[in-house]
Amino acid sequence: MAWRFRCENEGPACHAGRVQAGGRGELRSLWQAEARPTKTQSLAGLGVRLELQGLAIVEMDILYIGRPDDVEVLGLWGDYYRYMTSGRLERPGASIYYEVTGSGPALAFAHGLGGNHMSWWQQVPYWAARYTCVTFAHRGSAPSRCDNPDPAEFAGDLAALLDRLGLEEAALVAQSMGGWTCLDFAIRYPHRVWALVMASTSGIVDPTTLAASDLRKLQEWMSANTGVEADLFRRGIHPAAGERMAREQPALEFLYREIDRMSAGLDKNALRGKLVAARTLPASRLRELKMPVLFVTGTEDIVIPPPLVEGLSAIVPGAKLEIVPEAGHSVYFERAERFNRVVDKFLSL
Repeated sequence: MAWRFRCENEGPACHAGRVQAGGRGELRSLWQAEARPTKTQSLAGLGVRLELQGLAIVEMDILYIGRPDDVEVLGLWGDYYRYMTSGRLERPGASIYYEVTGSGPALAFAHGLGGNHMSWWQQVPYWAARYTCVTFAHRGSAPSRCDNPDPAEFAGDLAALLDRLGLEEAALVAQSMGGWTCLDFAIRYPHRVWALVMASTSGIVDPTTLAASDLRKLQEWMSANTGVEADLFRRGIHPAAGERMAREQPALEFLYREIDRMSAGLDKNALRGKLVAARTLPASRLRELKMPVLFVTGTEDIVIPPPLVEGLSAIVPGAKLEIVPEAGHSVYFERAERFNRVVDKFLSL
């Protein structure tokens, strides 16, 4: 049975098309919705899913407006919430929560150890009017589920998620732990990555394989910053947020800690040990990356040493490096306006 549908919002234009019950349909035209609905019914209850422009699977509410085969779709059709959905991807030993917002070329965001899909609250609204933004929680990070998360599975989870969404390629935006996911993915599936952003991360690279001069700078930095991270923890400041964020933007630092606490059941120390053990990729292999690559670091990062990020950026052919002053480990969170502007320019090249 075919369902005709139309959507309604406060704006001047809406999308219309056809979708098969239990199947998929494509939006084909623009028009203005008129009649108001009289009865609501869940679209999921009818087993109907919409594939908007071939980019994302979206489930919405449908509303009867007359004959049973005349259906009105009422959703969030603002500037950047035009297409939005969430779901779970069942993987061996894990259940991965994800959200998809917007339309256009795909951007997949991979969060750090202290975050989840919500960490990108300042990025999704910025890009969703022009890109399909895919956010997810790594296995083990709430609301995803996994009893014993292994970073070796991260890249496979991302590949399976993109497959689920029908996305052949995406630009990857990685923060800290997300760099393990995205760099591993880019090495394994380079044809599926049209751009890579490595923010405050070294990913799976073994730091001891840096060039001698860069390794010396890294060792000097580590000696100068011994104990700083532990001191922040003792003072109740999340190191990934940093002292400046806590001092200048206390509400933002509180939000960071609240998101982190959502995964209170995750043994972060155990996972941190696995992340360190997973750093086995020789730095020289970064020369294999042929897609555009941007590295971002904050001058006050005390989690991932800025000299390490700088050294890695020098290895990737044509890579760009952005060093953000007065920013700690989470540039995307603390200095979102600059982070978004820099990444946006990079993606537009």
